[in-house]
Amino acid sequence: MKIAVIGGGLTGLVAAYRLVQDHEVDLFEKMPFLGGCLSSYTINNYSIERYYHHCFSGDFSLFALITEMGLIDKLEWKTGTTGYYAGNRIYRLNTPLEILLYPELSLMDKVKLARLMFKAKKTDLKTLDDIPAEQYIKKNLGENIYSSFFEPLLKSKFGERRKEISAAWLFGRIAIRSNRGVSGEHLGY
Repeated sequence: MKIAVIGGGLTGLVAAYRLVQDHEVDLFEKMPFLGGCLSSYTINNYSIERYYHHCFSGDFSLFALITEMGLIDKLEWKTGTTGYYAGNRIYRLNTPLEILLYPELSLMDKVKLARLMFKAKKTDLKTLDDIPAEQYIKKNLGENIYSSFFEPLLKSKFGERRKEISAAWLFGRIAIRSNRGVSGEHLGY
């Protein structure tokens, strides 16, 4: 059977990879390169990501795929760094201790944030699909946690469309990131 796959991002490439084993596949991509959000470009022999992307230690399906493709030895693990700019200063927020020391949140705010991290791992994300993240955070955690912690994240990633982001998306990211240890978050590239 002849099959056309539209889009050469990760999903399109994996679909074509799976389908080509039993079918004739044509892959169509509007850009002059493949990879979509995972693509990179080269300057002076340095490979630079077009967009900020990585994998987490719990991305088992991805690990199975790249193992199958013989690429697992190409995966490199780095310790991620995160900083927040507040009050004319950059605060490192990589480890639980650094988050605990972050002065823009009260002790009670930090307790609420910790409870959210535990709750995120156990929540069925489908129940949060139709609830905006902003609404959920303000109602359940308070205005200060939203304005001083989550809003800067959402604004930097989504800009003016941040109000459209669902609580399900936010919970999914929190659940993934809540596995960081005392040395910070390990990210795969």
